[in-house]
Amino acid sequence: MSLEDIEAAAAYLDLTPEEFVNRHCTLSPGRSGLVLKEQADGACEFIGADNRCGIYPARPRQCREFPWEWQVDGCPVLDRLLEESARDDSIEPEA
Repeated sequence: MSLEDIEAAAAYLDLTPEEFVNRHCTLSPGRSGLVLKEQADGACEFIGADNRCGIYPARPRQCREFPWEWQVDGCPVLDRLLEESARDDSIEPEA
């Protein structure tokens, strides 16, 4: 997460950036930055039972850019989403 992501999410939740990091972030697997904490099933902690983001208006850049800017080789779900998006973009509106 970038500093801008942290500040936006913190403000949305009425927290200081430090409080947000302490409550909702952890080190990335490569220890190169901060990521949002996950639920036991691996989903972001802000994804609710209805599969909606609890901080959607202040979601981090990686979430805003999903799936278009993600590069994950061999992910069938991501591949399907990108294919569907390409099909939708190629459909011309009726005159």
